[in-house]
Amino acid sequence: MKLGIIGARSVMENIIKVIDEEIKDIDVISVATEKIEETPSKVRELEKKVDAVLFTGPYNYHYALKHLSKSQVPWTCIPHNRVSALQSLLQASISLHSDLRHISLDTYDPQIIQEALHTVGIQNAEIYTDAINPESATLNEDLYQAHSRRYKNNNKVICLTSHQVCHELLTKAEIPCIRIFPAKEIIKEQVYYLRLQHLDASDQQGDYAVIAIHYNYVFDNEKDPAVRDWEKLRYQHEIREYVYTIAHKLQAAVFSDDIVPLFIVTSRKMLENVFFKQQDHIKLLQFGQQLQRFRVCLGIGLGDSMLEAKAHSTMALNHAFRDADIHAYIAKSNTEAAAPAVSVGRKEESSLETIARHCGFTITTLQKLSSALVATGNPTTAESLAQEMQMTVRSVNRILSRLEDIGCVQIVAKEGHGKGRPTRIMKILL
Repeated sequence: MKLGIIGARSVMENIIKVIDEEIKDIDVISVATEKIEETPSKVRELEKKVDAVLFTGPYNYHYALKHLSKSQVPWTCIPHNRVSALQSLLQASISLHSDLRHISLDTYDPQIIQEALHTVGIQNAEIYTDAINPESATLNEDLYQAHSRRYKNNNKVICLTSHQVCHELLTKAEIPCIRIFPAKEIIKEQVYYLRLQHLDASDQQGDYAVIAIHYNYVFDNEKDPAVRDWEKLRYQHEIREYVYTIAHKLQAAVFSDDIVPLFIVTSRKMLENVFFKQQDHIKLLQFGQQLQRFRVCLGIGLGDSMLEAKAHSTMALNHAFRDADIHAYIAKSNTEAAAPAVSVGRKEESSLETIARHCGFTITTLQKLSSALVATGNPTTAESLAQEMQMTVRSVNRILSRLEDIGCVQIVAKEGHGKGRPTRIMKILL
């Protein structure tokens, strides 16, 4: 897909860096704008060369919508969001030693900043804003003067801005400020959304596969509500990052709706030759179930259109919800019942049989490993397991290597003891 990016140069460079590192199969054409009035004419030129257009922020996006009729080329923008706000607040707390109680804000949504503060347990912060016209010819000077005035009135104020020139003026005046940049997760989310629009427009009749992913988590044992909310947010982002990694391998798009957190849209060919062949369905389920009280369910749907495949994936997901032992189902049509895609049940024998089949082990080997884990504790080390299983460390490492390939091993720490490789402390998920 050819992607056009338009807007502020500094934000555009940040977006391109993420795409180069994370989504390498996207061809980018970028157009920098110094003034918002330049946006409409440059968008029309850009549309002739690309499959989709990404605006660096909501202001130039809405300005273009106001002055242009939308074409067949899909558009979206990098929105104001809580993840980017959290990143900026964390930076202000660490690098500027701010208590985050007094914040000067310009054109970023104050409600999102307030939500981010609540996430980290700050309920009574003062956020100072002024009514500012983003289409003003003197916008950056207006923003600088507003921030400067608030700082002079209260030297505990930390300035947050999403504008490069304003940030440079504040830094030069030695006024404490943080530049808000779009978070990597949000950039990837919007690029995948545009890929979805492009995929839908290409009309791949009869070749759609949709993977519906639902996850839940229980942090009710944590009594501090701020810590609990933060843990939930961190788990959510870990899952999303892992899904983006899979989507990249499948050359797929990712989106969500009001009910299901994440969908991956790809082709039947990629589903069969990559997703199933590389055991990504098992790895995703294992990754999501980091603790026994966490659960991930997959519904995989096939169809002649994207909407049909999505409907089948939701139907399959409902089967996965109802089944206590099988967490992934696949549905191919409205007339056929959804069938299990993989068994990763809570019953030990069923789980061990599945892992043994994918790794080429005997059940006896895994039962021996399971018994050793009871004796050594989990997490453990290869050395401890080797001693308990009466095997060489090399043989145990070969077993662990295969288990790691399908997501059944998590490295939780490394301990160094002088020269040589550090000892890996591993959690084994059977």
